[in-house]
Amino acid sequence: MTIAVYPSAELDGSRLRAAADDLLDRLDESDRVELLLPELLGGGSYRWLTPAEARQRLSRLPRLPATAAELHLSEPSPAGRHVYRLSVAGAEFATGLNVTNIELPASLPRERIETVSAEALPGGKAQVLAAVRIPDGGTAPVTVECLSADGAPLATVAAARAGTDAAGRAIFVATVDAPDACRIRLGAGNGIGQSAYLVRKTLSSCSVAFVGRDDPLLRRYVRIDPALRLAPDAKDADMVIANGADAPAGAAALVFDPPSPPAHWRRGETLGPLSLGDADRVADDPLLRHVDLRLVAVRRAAPWVSAGATGLRRVVSWRSDALVLADGGGVGRPRRVYVAFDPAEENTTFARNEAFVIFLSNAVDFLAGSRPGEIRYQCDSPLATPTSPGWKIVAGGEGPPGPLPWPGLHRDEDGVLHAVSLPPLRAGAPAVAPAKAIAAAPLPGAEPGGEAVAFWPSLLAAAGLLWIAGWAARLR
Repeated sequence: MTIAVYPSAELDGSRLRAAADDLLDRLDESDRVELLLPELLGGGSYRWLTPAEARQRLSRLPRLPATAAELHLSEPSPAGRHVYRLSVAGAEFATGLNVTNIELPASLPRERIETVSAEALPGGKAQVLAAVRIPDGGTAPVTVECLSADGAPLATVAAARAGTDAAGRAIFVATVDAPDACRIRLGAGNGIGQSAYLVRKTLSSCSVAFVGRDDPLLRRYVRIDPALRLAPDAKDADMVIANGADAPAGAAALVFDPPSPPAHWRRGETLGPLSLGDADRVADDPLLRHVDLRLVAVRRAAPWVSAGATGLRRVVSWRSDALVLADGGGVGRPRRVYVAFDPAEENTTFARNEAFVIFLSNAVDFLAGSRPGEIRYQCDSPLATPTSPGWKIVAGGEGPPGPLPWPGLHRDEDGVLHAVSLPPLRAGAPAVAPAKAIAAAPLPGAEPGGEAVAFWPSLLAAAGLLWIAGWAARLR
């Protein structure tokens, strides 16, 4: 059997572990369990554990600052005849003939912050908005605390309730002197749903056009990046993303798997499958800043080999073949980044890895160059925040230790300030009480021994007859 566990922010960790223990208590010690945990915990799949080993593994399971829908688990083994999924109620996971979803009630405060935003105003001011889930009769105050870049409190302003949005959430508004960062608090709490953070950024707006094959992940990146906007035509864009096509002449471009090689390069022999963790990488290149390629695999790549003097620099290579090239541009020559493989999920795991988003961001920064920027306030969800061991907590950050940052202000090793806030959390209630669902969950029967088991008595009798016949022959 397979047990899939989703230790999301909506759930209390002890309640989740208790439910898993209750399910394991229904098994015999001779049973074996495949345990599926979120891949970002570093393991993902554990086969085949005794119930005691599964309990031990789950005893160290941290609560993660992400929704159940955001957590990715490995596919269950085909050998597991039934999947039991433990998650928060309302996660809306698929059901099936051999799937049992055991829903647990959310452990969230009734009053909680769901989203925050801020807008820079003329005269050095900023308007902060918070959407707060407040049940009927709720009266918790909302405050905006202005923080310095070092996390020191500068001023606290009470937010005024300005109405209700279409989702039934109360909208609170406060106007403050534009700070480096701010903490929005509900009441005096710092726990889940009680605080959120924003940081001031100067962002250079840039228009992007697509040419070649459409790729949903590339298009989604442009759509969610606040510094980017989609241009209807390449000739009107600041830069181009070309996928399986050559970039227009004169355009700064990120080019994936083009039909024509870069100038002064020729096409090499097709490679693959290969792991970019084994490739030669220029680790300090700006394109690879915070990009971890160790878990990136590529099914097919069409690399390039130098055919003469060139101003392009190798960023990632496979022996003498170039997989990623960068052109810093010059007089009459635009900046370019060339990638020698198709980014589609059918061809590489790059697109499913956070390293892909970071690489795209680095490539856009490289291609855009220096541009006048505008002041914006922003925050990232924990799952979208690429942290590293060099990060330091400036304010907040309280939560169980784990692979993701908890809401707060964090400073990276380059001194850049990042705000992390939880995504909206939904407090679902299970249709069936967890204890009843666990007691009613069907357990697979004992493994069948196959047809040979049915014939075992006959085989044993035949062996006995042959043994007797052998002795009889020897006595003649």
